[in-house]
Amino acid sequence: MSTSDSDEDLKRAIQLSLQTNPHVVQTGKQHSNSEIINLDSDDESTTDDSPEDTGTLDKLDIESEPPPRIGMLGLDRKAMEQERLARKRKTSISPPPLSRKAAKFSEPRRDVRVVTQQGNQMSGSSLPTSTRLPFPNGAVKKTWAFGHPRHDDIKLEEVLQKNDLSMAVLSSFQWDVEWLLRKIDTRKTQLTFIMQADNDEVKAQYRRETAAMKNLRLCFPSMEGQIKCMHSKLMLLSYPTHLRVAVPTANLVSYDWGETGIMENMVFLIDLPRLPAGQVVKEDEMTQFGQDLVYFLEATGLDQTIIDSVHNFDFSATGDLAFVHTIGGAHFGDYEPWRRTGYCGLGRAISNLGLLLDKPLAVDYVTSSVGSLNMDYLCSLYLATQGDDGMTEYDARCKQQVKKTANLKWILDLKERLQKQVSEGFCIYYPSDETVKASKGGPESGGTICFQKKWWHADTFPRQLMRDCKSGREGMLMHNKILFVRPKTDSASTKLSNSKAWAYIGSANCSESAWGRLVKDRKEKQPKLNCRNWECGVVIPLRRTAVSAPDGDRITHGADREDLSSFERLIPIPMEYPGKDLATMSSEGSLQNGKDRQDGRKNVVIIGGGAAGMSAAATLAQHPTKFNVTILERMSVVGGQATSIPLDENRYGTSWMNDGVQGGSPAFKHTLHFFQQYGHKEKEVKLQVSFGQGKDSFWTNAFPSQLVDQFSGDIKKFGKVLKLIKYTMPVLGLIPIRIMLRMFFFSKDFGDKMVFPLIALFLGTGNQTANVSCAILERLFDDPNMKLWDYDSETLLPNLPLMVTFPKLESFYADWAADLKSKGVTIRTNTDVISILSRNSKTGIVLQTAHFNPEDKKRDGDGLGMQNKNAPATTETYDELIMCVLADDAKKLLGKTANWKERFVLGGAKFFDDITITHSDSDYFQKNYETRFSEELCAKPKSKQQEEQIAFAKNESTGPDNEAGGYRPMYYTHSYKEDMHKIEMAFDCTNYQHQFRQDPSDPPAPHKSPVPYENHVFQSIFLDKTNSHLWTIDQIDESKIIERKWWHQLGHRWQHYVRVVPNMMFINRPGSATHTTFAGSWTLVNMHEMACVSGIAAAYRLGAEYEVFDDFAEDLLRKYLLISHGVRYKGGKKNV
Repeated sequence: MSTSDSDEDLKRAIQLSLQTNPHVVQTGKQHSNSEIINLDSDDESTTDDSPEDTGTLDKLDIESEPPPRIGMLGLDRKAMEQERLARKRKTSISPPPLSRKAAKFSEPRRDVRVVTQQGNQMSGSSLPTSTRLPFPNGAVKKTWAFGHPRHDDIKLEEVLQKNDLSMAVLSSFQWDVEWLLRKIDTRKTQLTFIMQADNDEVKAQYRRETAAMKNLRLCFPSMEGQIKCMHSKLMLLSYPTHLRVAVPTANLVSYDWGETGIMENMVFLIDLPRLPAGQVVKEDEMTQFGQDLVYFLEATGLDQTIIDSVHNFDFSATGDLAFVHTIGGAHFGDYEPWRRTGYCGLGRAISNLGLLLDKPLAVDYVTSSVGSLNMDYLCSLYLATQGDDGMTEYDARCKQQVKKTANLKWILDLKERLQKQVSEGFCIYYPSDETVKASKGGPESGGTICFQKKWWHADTFPRQLMRDCKSGREGMLMHNKILFVRPKTDSASTKLSNSKAWAYIGSANCSESAWGRLVKDRKEKQPKLNCRNWECGVVIPLRRTAVSAPDGDRITHGADREDLSSFERLIPIPMEYPGKDLATMSSEGSLQNGKDRQDGRKNVVIIGGGAAGMSAAATLAQHPTKFNVTILERMSVVGGQATSIPLDENRYGTSWMNDGVQGGSPAFKHTLHFFQQYGHKEKEVKLQVSFGQGKDSFWTNAFPSQLVDQFSGDIKKFGKVLKLIKYTMPVLGLIPIRIMLRMFFFSKDFGDKMVFPLIALFLGTGNQTANVSCAILERLFDDPNMKLWDYDSETLLPNLPLMVTFPKLESFYADWAADLKSKGVTIRTNTDVISILSRNSKTGIVLQTAHFNPEDKKRDGDGLGMQNKNAPATTETYDELIMCVLADDAKKLLGKTANWKERFVLGGAKFFDDITITHSDSDYFQKNYETRFSEELCAKPKSKQQEEQIAFAKNESTGPDNEAGGYRPMYYTHSYKEDMHKIEMAFDCTNYQHQFRQDPSDPPAPHKSPVPYENHVFQSIFLDKTNSHLWTIDQIDESKIIERKWWHQLGHRWQHYVRVVPNMMFINRPGSATHTTFAGSWTLVNMHEMACVSGIAAAYRLGAEYEVFDDFAEDLLRKYLLISHGVRYKGGKKNV
């Protein structure tokens, strides 16, 4: 690639990073012809019009239920600059630059001649042929595999043929877009990706991330209701002379297409010639294959203009094929909806192809995932392979429920006959643990081979039908989904067998999710087909070829099974057959060492979806081939205490505010890095505080106060003691602050009026501040990784230190969750972990969960409940556990499985119940706090700097960085006269949070004019419920209360730093006897940043790599790992 191309990419990256309002048009609407990609268009000219949907996708590595969500390739300046530098180093593998202009597409053809296409009964000798088309009659190929000789296989490049490819519609479950784009000439190929997005917010995110890629648009099939997974794999590839329809079993990732030499797949391809100009074919006169393809495309929501252009191609070569699909959702009513899809649609297709046969069948199902099967469901699927539309088994089930005597004999006879035929003729091919371990990649390579242990052990699971799936290519694993179906006959009936035999290739695994389930609709009392997945595939009759392969080409097989060799010229036989019986193998089927997954990845469950849990999941998600991650969060949203609440914008000046975590220090590198990753931005603010009330107790950092002058000697001495604590750690560091103040003869009022309120407010230590260890005090002022500001020898707290307020945390965590889902992380909200049953290497992590309704939670009437005891429980099994809940909750959940070390450490953390009242009672605030500048509160200035501070407080001048003048405190404390060690804390959120005020860098916004003080939003925090007799909560006007919320908060007592912090390393034991790691801010100090670091550290201990983005942040992780895990940091992956 030329230097100019690289520079062009850099310019484009800069444009993307500055883009704030990309033009986006909603999916599903009709568009002008200039915006539409037509299959029949080979026009390579461009226009500046912005298309509707554009996007790219991140690499995913998991195929399971619930399914991972397809994610987007983040298009930011940093990533694209890295791409540019990589191309300069090795230009031979660079993808071409993406077109910056959308293509002009041809007008739909009107007044065209209609061509009727008759479906032929096709055989190898009767198919129309074309010397120009590679696959005019259709073909099934194995995917190429690195390290294996090439023999009748195909690479993705050979499927796409990028030199002539003008348009591509691609559907996949997993995506590696950077890899994919290197195989497509994106300068001239128009792309549409059919992909999964669970809700409108995710769709909007994907569109925002891809708005600049004008040659790429997105289509989002419905994911409403019961739909869980967009699993179909389909390619529509348009060339000047033909349309290629490809149905692979492979996802759009490198290992599925053989580039790592460890996984093999198959793909069906057929090339359909373009009709002469002016000719189209009506849909009702297309072959059944074409009609069902169009039906499926319409269901996905693909643009109608693209679908219409399918009619410009000749489908007659598909007359003896069937396109079968599963369309997600519930289908009922008239004939078409439920009979056309799922296993009902499969039976209909078999019947339409003339393959209907009421005789015993031999069915071999090659699958990469196995669902929760039973004989009843397999009988339904077996009947579909005979050509039944689902009604036989459905009628029997319905009549059995009625329990009429007249029906019983017929029902019992049918069930007995079907179960006998299934037992004798149905085999499911799935790799054993032995096969996976012997493969080239070993257990680590089985990332998309899924089967749960609990299903294998279920009493109703048909273990006797399971066979070991071993590839004919040595050392490879298979991701195929293939059905081989033929009548069970003797050698004299081979002709009949061949005429009724057929094969299926597609995306559908052997599961109810893939094929659906026919049930009776409770309301309408009519059949209803419930489908959880989107799938598609092709049925190919064996009569297309009647010639068997030579003996030398056959794979060795046993004599006790129906021969598959007759299929070999139609479709490659990928596995050794019949395969060993998994039920009798010593490895206990395909379950590897008692784990839920065969693929070698660790199944990691994270309890708690707050900052720690999300950070752990984000770090693990960078290794999709190593970890399968599940977050269990009891609330309806993730984020933990980092929540947002709605406000009346007309009254308060904004529609939202953060109510649990509001801001922090610019040193919170990990927190701010996560914000930036998802397009959220913190805002800087100069901190003003107001401590105490009246000239004898009040002090602030905004202007000189009399209390600061009074304690000037103590303040200077305080700095010296901080240094002494630092150099005598941990001796002095473990001493409580109240003891230290006495030891060094500080005045009692200095501690009560300055030190305790300061620590309580900024570290959230509340009324336990007197018992906080001196180590935390020293860290607050001196540790570069933890300090919120520098110690000031004149005023203790520096004048207007820089802080940051956080963006809307509700939106940030929603974006974060959507991205993690797209990377394969399963996030289950409203899920309560009731108990942990066992934790050991033999059973893994066994726990019980139940549905949780946050509205039902209660603890002593304060809304801090632990669980809904009436909800039904589900038992689940995992390999590793990360507990991102509070220490006392963790101890309770562990129950009898907790060892003595865990009980000792977790029991050392003390928590207190506090309540936050969000309100607008300005009278209450003015009564209890100093909210305005007063000469009486101000000390005489001793320097020019203090004179400037007073002028700023009076709003007579601007601040040091030209910020608007005026005394506008953000943080407040109020000490009780009855006990000066105990305080109330408060915030003026209107003064603090950025969305209430007009940012000077923003365009003028009339609605952002100063909010009247009577409409300010305040938060009053009343600490420790046991001290509620001291609270002033009853003084707040009930009519002005916006929100009440209880919190269960850590008290940073000195005991915490003797019993908990230094002993965390002895209970963080991933991969050992307990397979458990703990994370959360309580493990060290109560900060959002510390929660993030603790989660990252937990993932690091499990084997995830730390992505280095900042030396300061890396140093904090290094220290945390040493303190809480007792391990040395070995370095991370640097972004270059």
